[in-house]
Amino acid sequence: MGCCGQSRDAYRAAEAVPYLPPPAPPAPPAAEPVVAADAAAGQPGVVRLRFKERASVRVRGPASGADYVFSGSEPVRAVHASDVEGLLRTGYFSRAY
Repeated sequence: MGCCGQSRDAYRAAEAVPYLPPPAPPAPPAAEPVVAADAAAGQPGVVRLRFKERASVRVRGPASGADYVFSGSEPVRAVHASDVEGLLRTGYFSRAY
């Protein structure tokens, strides 16, 4: 007659499933950097826009997807040329000369 412990070990070996850790979640896409006020000014494809309001606002460029931060204290920012027309159509921006 066998020991009851042997039966338990045989059962565990037959039912054993290897442990696999859950997969890592996918990495979020890299965010576009916030464009500094004068960092890109004067470069081709960049236009300076003025935010007409006093409040702080963060907007995403409709064409490039870049983030822009405007405020009452810093209303002028360099904007990708592809975003200019979309932002001007909102009525909240004007060209800064």
